[in-house]
Amino acid sequence: VRLEAVVAASYLGKPIAAEVFTKALDLPTDKFLDYALRQSARATQPLWSPALAANQLKLSSPAHSEYLRNLITTPAKIASPGQHISEMACLPCHQPEGKGLAGVYPPLVGSDWVRGDKARLIKIVLHGLDGPITVAGQPFVMQNPVPMPAFGGLDDQQIADVLSYIRAEYGKGTAPVTKAEVLSIRTATQTRQAPWTAAELLR
Repeated sequence: VRLEAVVAASYLGKPIAAEVFTKALDLPTDKFLDYALRQSARATQPLWSPALAANQLKLSSPAHSEYLRNLITTPAKIASPGQHISEMACLPCHQPEGKGLAGVYPPLVGSDWVRGDKARLIKIVLHGLDGPITVAGQPFVMQNPVPMPAFGGLDDQQIADVLSYIRAEYGKGTAPVTKAEVLSIRTATQTRQAPWTAAELLR
């Protein structure tokens, strides 16, 4: 509930957003709530920052004010194009730090799929993936199988960017994916409509 409130606050369009999302700090947080809080705070900073400086925010705890002031003095990291797409398209399922969700979404960290053949990854992003899968030599047991959706609506450069980011982040030492490689796979598989299966991709 707190996470939903933090995200919803970012749509208020007023300095009061900071008064709402900082209330999440009143109870213990986890990495998911921390991430959402930071994202909402950064997105609304132009709104609440002047009000904070003018002491116009009605913050209910000194810890709330301290959180906002620390955020202002800490430069925001500039996300790469691939990181930005990953946060929008990949993170909701594969979770912060790429650890996935047990029984639902497989991990990216430590995955032989991430470190492996680039063509397989491109196919998965273009058309999706369905069915059983093995990760790092172990069957990933899905309690409620959820197919990975296709992201073929992304253009070739966007797919190259996000896969290069994923491989750099979770498959250290792997080569980036190029726009030309994505175009080649897209052209070769343009008539395909169904998602891939692991068995097909590993033939």
